[in-house]
Amino acid sequence: MEPPAHPRARFLEITAIVLNRSGARAAGLWMTEAEHLVQLAFVGDDVLDPGVARDFAESTREIRLDPTSKLGIIGAATSGKPTISRASELSPVQGSGRWLRSFGASRSIAVPLGVEPDPRGLPRCRGVLAVALPQLNDSSDELVVEQLLSHEAEFLRELRSGEDPGGANVSLREGHRGEPKPFPC
Repeated sequence: MEPPAHPRARFLEITAIVLNRSGARAAGLWMTEAEHLVQLAFVGDDVLDPGVARDFAESTREIRLDPTSKLGIIGAATSGKPTISRASELSPVQGSGRWLRSFGASRSIAVPLGVEPDPRGLPRCRGVLAVALPQLNDSSDELVVEQLLSHEAEFLRELRSGEDPGGANVSLREGHRGEPKPFPC
């Protein structure tokens, strides 16, 4: 299932801004479609191994919204609440624990965007924005959640506009922060 034609270049730009402002190792943006999260953008900093970035981007291109998943992005999407995952508290062989260690990150923070109740009264979100933060990043969880949520209105506006599907997954390895370079996934 391919993401519908949305302004993907703008989603990529939003995600790169989040990466740079948060001091994250990686940042990603997904939209909900039926019972899945569909990746709109994924960026990594200049330290993130391109092979790891490519593997993560490929494995999270489309993910079933299974509440038993070990991924923080699924937790945020299914609960309608920010999800904080700490590598030290998670299995090193699956889910967020595996990816955080591969990224060289100590925690990730995933926030649901556009949360509204579904017909049964359960939380349903339009998307998820997440960052993986290195150990040296001492920003509080609350501050990072607030920073991520500051992009909610822009995400929802761009999602509604449904324009240019250009854009790609990127790594900043070949450029400097703020100038993402595409990498193949």
